[in-house]
Amino acid sequence: MPTLYQTALGPDYRHLPPLLQAFHDQPGPWWRGQVDVSWSPCPLLRSLLWLARLPAEGKQLAIAVRLVAQGQSESWQRYFGSRAMVSQQRQHPMGLSESFGPLRLLLRNQVDAYGLHQRSHHTRFLGLPLPAFLSLQVQAREWAVADRFHFDVTIGLGPHRLLHYCGWLQPETEPSPA
Repeated sequence: MPTLYQTALGPDYRHLPPLLQAFHDQPGPWWRGQVDVSWSPCPLLRSLLWLARLPAEGKQLAIAVRLVAQGQSESWQRYFGSRAMVSQQRQHPMGLSESFGPLRLLLRNQVDAYGLHQRSHHTRFLGLPLPAFLSLQVQAREWAVADRFHFDVTIGLGPHRLLHYCGWLQPETEPSPA
């Protein structure tokens, strides 16, 4: 049975670098690395990020990521140090959808010679479409350099940057102790 990203990207999937394919092919194992996280400079937006318990700011923080297949969807489990950021991704006729609590984003995917690019194009809150000025603007990129999976994610609200995180991952070579 094809994975979520094999289905969502169709024939373009085979153009992803092998390391990115390995990440998206085998939901289950942990990938670990380092991440830099920065928040908006706006005090109000910083308060919202803190209330939402989004990843804390910092440089070279430990990160662990695992995809867990759940039927037709995947649970994306991200741990920035001790803070979890979990979302659900599933196939949608217009690309992929990613849900964080009551928010659902529709993501457009583009594969090129360097990797995968994603950009949000619609945001729903409790199933209702949000106007553009209240919609989350997500831009994400994945690429490989040698044996490291690199990522760069920016989340904005209208013209404001809320959260930016970038870093790298490698597959865990030994299972974690239970």
